[in-house]
Amino acid sequence: MVIVTPRLLLRELEQSDFNDLADMLQDPDVVYAYEHRFTHEDVQAWLDRQKSRYAQYGFGLWAAVNKNTGEVVGQAGLTLQPCEGEEVLEIGYLLKKRFWHQGYAREAAEGIKQYAFYTLNAPKVCSIIKTDNVPSMQVAKAIGMEKEKEFTAAYFNGGRPHFLFSAYKKEEENRSPSLVLRPYRPEDFPQIVRLFEDTIRTVNRRDYSPEQVEVWAKRGECLQNSFFTSLYTVVALFGDTVAGYGNIDSSGYLDHLYVHKDFQRRGVASAIYQELERYARSQGACRITVHASITARPFFERKGFSVQKEQQVLLEGIPLTNYEMDKIL
Repeated sequence: MVIVTPRLLLRELEQSDFNDLADMLQDPDVVYAYEHRFTHEDVQAWLDRQKSRYAQYGFGLWAAVNKNTGEVVGQAGLTLQPCEGEEVLEIGYLLKKRFWHQGYAREAAEGIKQYAFYTLNAPKVCSIIKTDNVPSMQVAKAIGMEKEKEFTAAYFNGGRPHFLFSAYKKEEENRSPSLVLRPYRPEDFPQIVRLFEDTIRTVNRRDYSPEQVEVWAKRGECLQNSFFTSLYTVVALFGDTVAGYGNIDSSGYLDHLYVHKDFQRRGVASAIYQELERYARSQGACRITVHASITARPFFERKGFSVQKEQQVLLEGIPLTNYEMDKIL
């Protein structure tokens, strides 16, 4: 699961993130509120705890990754925390010190709040903040939280005074859900097929004739659930609306990448592509290949792909131009 904000991708922490996590947790300035010196064993336990949360709840603290550089700038996410006998859904955030004062914490927290409200349908989110942690209070206020009460929270060194900051979902507010990426589910199939057909008939029509568009769009009738489940397929959503999808195999062949006509030029394709490339790298692929349409060619060129050859593909005897392109990883 990935949350996309203007500058960040929030994704699940992996074992390969250990050093980045240690960079935060073993910096006393970053974790001063915990009043604890984190050992390597503590860092591993923290990482394992997030993985358990992902499995149990579908959320936890996620790696906050700069979309442009791929660098982990911090961690942020949702956890269930005790507060005077009840559990609250808390937005938490920690940044590497060199990324302080650049707006990353506020940006991540806002994206997580929208995810909690409009994907999880949570009525309330909170942040539990030590009473002397002014920067964290500023972030909470910036995303619309208000101080609800003071109470004692215990972490590593006994009870300390904390504030509970809270924000409530207001139905009358303009809905502004975050862009979320998650793995394909079989129940997505009807929306995905409609998106495939509609995108070709609307977006690709500027580069192909009506006859070509129609024969291509009709390929949606041949799609089956097994096609999507046999590949690593990622679905992009705003709230419960499918905005796009893409898939790739373990060798690095990128088969589909389609974005709904109403969500063009909003970073959806880039977010999907970045996740597909991450997967290909994790599988040991050394290159990504794609057969790109005339419409998609400029997008892939911006992502570092090169045209290997132009080709004509016959669909029901009608030729369509596409390009065999690849990118070395």
